[in-house]
Amino acid sequence: MIQNDVLLSLVFQTEAEADLHGWDAPPNLIIFRQRGPVISANVVTTPEPIADAAGYLEELAWAVTAHPIVGASFVSGLGPGVVGLGVVTEAWAVSDPTALEQVRNSRLTRPISRHPQRQEVRIMSAALPGRDLCVQRIRGSEPAVFYDSADDAFGLRVEGRVPASLRALLSAVHAHSLN
Repeated sequence: MIQNDVLLSLVFQTEAEADLHGWDAPPNLIIFRQRGPVISANVVTTPEPIADAAGYLEELAWAVTAHPIVGASFVSGLGPGVVGLGVVTEAWAVSDPTALEQVRNSRLTRPISRHPQRQEVRIMSAALPGRDLCVQRIRGSEPAVFYDSADDAFGLRVEGRVPASLRALLSAVHAHSLN
């Protein structure tokens, strides 16, 4: 079994490495792989830059699940020992609870990217067996864990297309690995 503190450190390290490359970068798909006692994180090379992380992950999860040949090819290309998947992406966020509620209520008329209290954030989301981790960094700040499903003291949930798609893709990869 993988030690939780090792995974948490690796997720932080992966986000920190993304920070070294600066901002305004396209999303990157990350593989967490275990070979013996060593766990590593590697960026997956994609044929073209990922524009929409959620859409890309949804389509990839669907293709791996629905098409056995595509799934087998994708999983084979990842190599052995895949224990998790992640994505590093940038987004807009509003951290003030009142402002966030306003954004949710006016979602169709005013996107978060135009909200006066918006902040640019980088999010490293990881789907691991039985555990989700997310690290968020506000542009110009230090990173902070805002969700760890293994330590859910605040009742937080990672919701949305990216975490759901990562979990679906990880399940599909593991299902193909068993075949």
